[in-house]
Amino acid sequence: MLAYALCILTVAQSGQWVQNPGFEQVVNDRPLRWELFVQPMDGAYGRVSSGEARSGERSAMLHIPRPYLRDP
Repeated sequence: MLAYALCILTVAQSGQWVQNPGFEQVVNDRPLRWELFVQPMDGAYGRVSSGEARSGERSAMLHIPRPYLRDP
């Protein structure tokens, strides 16, 4: 059983590996250069929050209520 989330990052032309790593740059309430995807499952969701961060202003969270039966 697998219980994990996968984020795919792209290398920016500037050579910096992760663009907007703290989700601080936002356009229309969405973090710039990030897409949120959660494998479909009842009760699974993801969100980007403001005010709940370890540092900075924002954080991302994925919730999966139980392990996937097979690799998503």
